[in-house]
Amino acid sequence: MAIVYPVSQPSFLKNNASKNVIFICVLISLFYAIILTLLPMDVFQDRDNYLNYANSSRIILERNLNDGFLPYLTNEPVWLYLNVLISSIFGGENTVRFIIFFSSFLVSYSFLRIGYSKTSLFILILVLLMPQVLKNHTTHLRQGVAVAIFIFAFLVNNRFKYLLLFMTPFIHASFFFLLPIYIFSELIKKYKFSGFILSPREVMLLYIIFTFLLTFLFPYIIQFSGARQAEQYVNVLPDGSGLGFLIWSVFFFLFILQSSNWIRNEFYSLFSVGFYLSTYFTLAVTARVFESAFLFVFLSMFSTRKDYRLLFIVLCMILFISQWFLLLK
Repeated sequence: MAIVYPVSQPSFLKNNASKNVIFICVLISLFYAIILTLLPMDVFQDRDNYLNYANSSRIILERNLNDGFLPYLTNEPVWLYLNVLISSIFGGENTVRFIIFFSSFLVSYSFLRIGYSKTSLFILILVLLMPQVLKNHTTHLRQGVAVAIFIFAFLVNNRFKYLLLFMTPFIHASFFFLLPIYIFSELIKKYKFSGFILSPREVMLLYIIFTFLLTFLFPYIIQFSGARQAEQYVNVLPDGSGLGFLIWSVFFFLFILQSSNWIRNEFYSLFSVGFYLSTYFTLAVTARVFESAFLFVFLSMFSTRKDYRLLFIVLCMILFISQWFLLLK
């Protein structure tokens, strides 16, 4: 019996994949999203908080606006408006389930579509099943929505792409860090600053200067902004085990061994890893910011030279096993 494939994509989507690929990506993503959506509500941390968003976002928006325009902007207004809109249709608990389905489907579909030509489907699914990815659809739901929109933006035409990208900081504050990095990386690719980042030494110097300044200025920036995360992250030191630092140091070392063209084209991912490593012991927000760039870092791995690709696949499997081991022990 012949398989009936989905109809052609909407005009705002880039048509750079066969119908077979689109069908497989949709099928896997539906399964992924449905399973996550149907998980019990009461076994995951912070669900009461998200139910509160579903029921009270309009009140929170009014309170933030009364505090001033800057606190209104820095306290994720798009996330709150999404809750107002969705809850007007579905109600409390179903709003949370809809958000889980939406973000997990969009992340899975976009990641598979972008990565299908770079590595095997098995490896892509393995990445989607890592705890660091899954918790954006079980615990950190707000971040999951922002990541979903950010990665989906790379499948749409330019007239919609930048609108979606610029929405993300107003859904999750981690993109106030990552969006400037992305814009800077695009400028490097567009204007090809010859001699600017052609060596690993220059790349390392650049991110060390940036992260040093950011670490120094961070407490002042976040307190001035009026963001609700100020008390959570200012004057609080990270409590990581150091395992993440060791593993990602290996990844970073392998990244800077790549060609100059690769460094220029994948600067967003490279700089995201550099930011994570250089602020690992100084900023409590570092791990959460890096989670938002996590999937793009993996896509960059699969664009490296063929003689490195197998090594990266092995490292991905080690990371997958270590994350689940630490979670389940």
